[in-house]
Order: sequence, then structure tokens, then C-alpha cells
Amino acid sequence: MKNKNFKNTLLISLLVLVGLLLFLTLSLLMLPRPTVSEQERRDLAKFPEFTFESYIDGSFMRDLTAWFADTVPFRDNIVELSAFIGNLRGVRVDNVTFHGNVEQVAITTTTPVTTTAVTTTVPETPLLPGVITTAPPAEIITETTPVTTEATGDVEFDSNGIVTIGDRGVMLFGGNKGEGLHYANVMNAYKEAMGEAVNVYAMTVPTAVEFYLPKKYSEYSNPEKPQIDWIYENLNGVIGVDAYTEIAAHTSEDIYLKTDHHWSQLGAYYASVAFAKALGETPQSIEDYERLEREGFVGSLYGYTNDINLKNNPEVFTYYKQNLPYKTYAYDCKTLEPLGETVLYHEYATLENSYGMFIGKDALHIRIVTENTNGKKLCVFKDSFGNALIPELIPYFEEIYVIDIRFFGMSATEYMKNEGITDILFLDNIFAANTYALINGLETMLTKGYTLS
Repeated sequence: MKNKNFKNTLLISLLVLVGLLLFLTLSLLMLPRPTVSEQERRDLAKFPEFTFESYIDGSFMRDLTAWFADTVPFRDNIVELSAFIGNLRGVRVDNVTFHGNVEQVAITTTTPVTTTAVTTTVPETPLLPGVITTAPPAEIITETTPVTTEATGDVEFDSNGIVTIGDRGVMLFGGNKGEGLHYANVMNAYKEAMGEAVNVYAMTVPTAVEFYLPKKYSEYSNPEKPQIDWIYENLNGVIGVDAYTEIAAHTSEDIYLKTDHHWSQLGAYYASVAFAKALGETPQSIEDYERLEREGFVGSLYGYTNDINLKNNPEVFTYYKQNLPYKTYAYDCKTLEPLGETVLYHEYATLENSYGMFIGKDALHIRIVTENTNGKKLCVFKDSFGNALIPELIPYFEEIYVIDIRFFGMSATEYMKNEGITDILFLDNIFAANTYALINGLETMLTKGYTLS
């Protein structure tokens, strides 16, 4: 009797297991597959097109496998569950979590610990749905000089990725003087090519880690101000804009997003104040803007860390609409073909893509025509940080041309001369100003087109 009961139990267990496996298999095959990950702010892998050549060389099966794995039904829900489970383990000290390359080492002696250079990837602006698709991330190569740190007796971290401090995330900065000098020399080359009649400005922007990483962990991120100062010291004929001091005076305000790697538009506003002063202009008051809010925003840093503290602490995304009259025109960034009149604030952006409302996407050339009659035409070379600042430049110029440092289809100097540009602004965050691929692309763009592939 006992043997019979055991066999029945085993049979039932096998049938349940087979049924569960069959259900999961049918679910993977039959349920709708997502095309976009809202959490990761990116398009998912697409079903590959079958060709005889792709089948023979193996690329079709490789791409098919990638599509199948990347588009699992309920993908974001599974990722969120994984984030919750992952939050129960990992390296946490004083409500601080290190993501990326992290080691937890028990320290029992005063043996020095050396941190070494690593490579991390910083996601660029999340873009909008429809005709606007996600741009490839910009590779940030952080080449830090090896630093020896004394053990403190608790835990030691080896990390150069993302750190969450309570409900705020920051990206650790590496940087090196070689790339800083490279960036300065490229801006100098633009100045030389455009001549003395054109004013060239450099605004290199600090990121949140500079102001919000606890001092206890400062050794794991290089300071940004010395690198900004180094870039400015090597400028020749280019005017360095001291946005750092203006921003640093307002760190008690919400000048950087907590759950996203970008600054807020308020932070961009304070940078525009510094630029206005460099121009000899009276800065436009923040009170002259229409202040709007979106509640419940959780940005890119959650998508890249799955840190549950960020997920559970959504923030208010605040933006400021420029009330001065202007018109905005869009152009294909490669061909410069006119795409018609557009807007600066794409307010149809989904909540999680709120930062993408500024300009709409990076891979687009923009021209803004104001009602000013001062004859001044500005060309801005920017990364995604620049998107939030562009509306705040409207009071000071007759026309504004916006070129992303990753996407432009012709010689930038030839284009600017044809358009009669009087002023140039290089507006990049310190990570971009230390990224070889971006600096090299900007250099290539000097005389011919360049698009980051």
C-alpha cells in the first residue's frame, strides 16, 4: 500500500512538473512579447530578417536567440521582482549601495587596498516613442590613476560604477588629464578655424557625484572640479564659463535628478546664469518661466541598477517653460533636410521618459528663431545635458543652432560659416568631456560629418 501511494505521489508530481513546463513553454511562445523596456529606457531586440546569407554565417540564429531572450513576456515585471530579491543581498553600508564592480572585503589589518581603472557605460538621453527611437549609449571610459587607500577596519569597496545613497543615485567619475587636454585642444581647433570674429565658450558641467557622494566614500570617485579647471587652463582663445561656482551655490535645491543621471532643469538654469554673465547680459529670472511638475518620476539610474530604493522613492520632475516668443525648426541631423516646425518641449513624453521632453531626441538638428534683433547667432555643441538648458538661451540670441556632438552630417565649421554664426558654446558634462569616442567625433566633425555608430 505504501509503495502504491509513493508511486501515485510520484506520478502526480511528474504530471504537475510536466504541466508547469508545458505552460511555461506555451506562454513563451504564445504570449505577446514586449518591444520596449520602460524600466531600461530602450528598444528591445527586434526579430531578425531571415536571409540565406545570415542563416549560413550564423547571424540569423544568433540574433534570433538574442530576440527571444530580450523579449520575454512580462519582462519588466520579472526584472522588478529580481530587483526586489537582489535588494536583499549586496554591499550596503550606512544606507549606501555600490553597483557595478564591487567587492566586500573584511579588513583585519592596515594593509593598503588599491583601486584600479575600469570601464563603465553611461546611458544617454531616453528618447521618445513613435518616430523617435532610443539612441545608443555613450561609452564612458574612466581611466583613473591607481590610488592607494588605507584600510579602515570595516569594509572596502572597489567600484567605479553607480552608487545609491538612500533615495539618490550618482555615477562615480574617473577622468584623466590626457582626455581633458584632448577636449580642450579640439575646442581650440574650432576657435582657430572660425577666426577671431567668432566668440567661442566652453561650459563643462559637473555631475551629481561631485556634490552628493558622502565624504567617507570620496576616494572612489575622482573630484570633478580639478578636471574642469585643467580643461579651462588649456584653452587658447576659448572662454571658460564658470558654471561650477553658480551650481555649487545651490546644492541644497533640486538641481540634479535623484533617480536619473541628468541634472534637473533648475540646475541647467543656474548654469545659464553663469553663461549670461560671461556674455555680459543680465540673466533672465527663473520667475519669468512657467513652472510645471510631474509627480512619480523614476529615471534612468533605476533602469541601470534595479535598486529598489530608487523605485520606491519616485521624485517630482519639475520643468520650466520659456515664455518668450520663439519658433523651433527641426532638421535631419545627417542630411540637414528640413523636417518642419517643431517644439522644444515634447510634453507627450511618458512619465518615465520625462527628461526626453527637452528637444525630443538627441539625433536631431534644431534651429531656434527668436524675436531678438541683436544680430547674434549661437551654435551649441552639446551632449544630453545641454537639452535642458537650450530654452534658457533664448533671451540672449537672435538665432540658436543646436548640434549634438554625436550626430551631424557635414563639416561643422563650413556649416557655421555659411549660417553666419557669431558665437559658439561647447556645453558638455564632465563625463562627455573625458570620453574619447565623443571627443574624437567632435574633432572629426570639425571638417566633415560624424555619427556615433
